[in-house]
Amino acid sequence: MFDARAAIVLSLIIFGAAACSSPPEEAVLRQFFTAARLRDTTALGSFATVTFEPHIDGIVTEFDVTHVTAETRTAFTRAAVSKARDGAKTNHLILQLSMNIRPDVDITNYDGEIRSKDLTIQAPVKLPDGRIAQKTLIVTMQHAVLKADQEMVGRWIVTGIR
Repeated sequence: MFDARAAIVLSLIIFGAAACSSPPEEAVLRQFFTAARLRDTTALGSFATVTFEPHIDGIVTEFDVTHVTAETRTAFTRAAVSKARDGAKTNHLILQLSMNIRPDVDITNYDGEIRSKDLTIQAPVKLPDGRIAQKTLIVTMQHAVLKADQEMVGRWIVTGIR
């Protein structure tokens, strides 16, 4: 009887912790707004294709994610990535940044897909004139998934903000 109770309590703790933990995209957003606030273009360049300029857009120090869209998927082929023409140039950059965690992988050797989602956030934004305005921002995040014997999943990167 004791083992069953202990198992139930342990399960509740694990499920509770999982429910309260933030999704990986939220951690990337925190990094994004921190690097943007500091105008750290080197850091931003490693996980974002856009910026949020403090002297133009303002400063975000906290935010709440209020909505996340379902993922969309856009397939690509290794031939398109190798040629890097048209929209493939953008895909190539997204692939490079997303798969940066796997420097041993040559992204031009794989077919795959870019997965995208939009996160709606509410944030108090400190404007360049010192006022604070509550804003709704929509942040587009994407990551690459390369098709191989076993899928290789890249990290989420910030590719749009409006």
